[in-house]
Amino acid sequence: MPSGINLNNYDGKSSASQWWGYFIRWTLIQKMCEQQQCNSFPFFMADGIPKQWFATLTQTVQNSLQLLKDEFFKRFEKSQGLFDVNILQLKQGQNERVDEFMARLQEKTTGQDIPDNIKIGIAIQGFRGEIGKTVHNTFPKPVTLEQLRAIAENAEKSEQLVPASSITADTIAAILEAKMQEPLEEIRRLHTSINMAKPNQPQQQNKPRYNKPRPNYRQGQGYQQQHAFVPQQQYIQQQPVVYNGQQYSQPMPAAVQNPYHQQQQQQQQDDGSCENCGMFCGTNCPARNKECFNCHKIGHYGRKCRGSQKSGQNPPFHR
Repeated sequence: MPSGINLNNYDGKSSASQWWGYFIRWTLIQKMCEQQQCNSFPFFMADGIPKQWFATLTQTVQNSLQLLKDEFFKRFEKSQGLFDVNILQLKQGQNERVDEFMARLQEKTTGQDIPDNIKIGIAIQGFRGEIGKTVHNTFPKPVTLEQLRAIAENAEKSEQLVPASSITADTIAAILEAKMQEPLEEIRRLHTSINMAKPNQPQQQNKPRYNKPRPNYRQGQGYQQQHAFVPQQQYIQQQPVVYNGQQYSQPMPAAVQNPYHQQQQQQQQDDGSCENCGMFCGTNCPARNKECFNCHKIGHYGRKCRGSQKSGQNPPFHR
C-alpha cells in the first residue's frame, strides 16, 4: 500500500466536485472496494457543517457510493446558473476599512468556484477613490489576495495622512508665497532700523582728482617709468617730439623737475632717443630722479653716462 499520500478533510467551502475527484483517486490508490469507499467517506468530513450533513443521511444513501455522490453534490456543489452576479458590483464603503472590505468579499465568494485572479479584479474595481487608483497603477500587479491586501492597506494609510483633495497647486503656491514674505519683511525692518541708527554725516567735499600719466614703453624693454601724481592744472604742456612720422608727447609735472634735468632737458641723439634714459620718452623722462651707478649724479642712467663715454669704459647694464 502506498504511503505518504494524504487527503485533506472537506471543509464545506472548497469545490465539492474537485474534492470528490481527489477522494475517488485516493481510494483507488488504496485499492478500496465500493463498500470500503462508503465506509471511509465520513472520516474525511470536517467538523461542523459537513459532519452534521452526513449524520442526516439515511443508511441507504450512506451505503451507496452513487447516492452518496448525488447528495454530496446537491448539498455542497453550487450550480453555475446560480452564480451571484452582484459580487461583480461589490464596492467598498466610504467609512469601510480595507480589511473589512476584503473580509466581506471573501464571505460573498464562499462556496463560489471563483479563481483568485477574478477575486483580485473584483476587489480592485471595488476599492474607493485614491485607494483603487493606487492599487490599479501598482507595478507589478498583485497575484495573490494577501499581496493585494498589503498594497491596499498602504494606500489607505497614505490617504489618511494626506487627503488628496486638501492639497492643490494653488494651495502650495500660497504657502510658498507666505513663507517668502516673512524673510523679506524682516530684511526691510532691519534695513529701516539701521538707517535710523546712523548719525547725520556731513557731505564729503569734492577732492581734486589726480591723473596718473600713462606709461610709455619701448618694445622689447621692461623698464617701468616712475610717475609723480600732481594736480592736473600744474602740468606744463610741451611741444611733441616727432620721430618716424609719429608724435610722442606727455606733460611733465613742474613740481618734480630738477636742475640737472632742466639743464639737460630733451637732449636728443641722432636717432631721436633720449640721452638720459636711451628711450623715446618725450617730455617725461624716467631717469630724471635716478642716480647714475657710474658718476653717482642724478638725472641719467649708467648706460648713458657721459663720464664713462669720455673715459672709454663700458657702463654696466643696470642703472
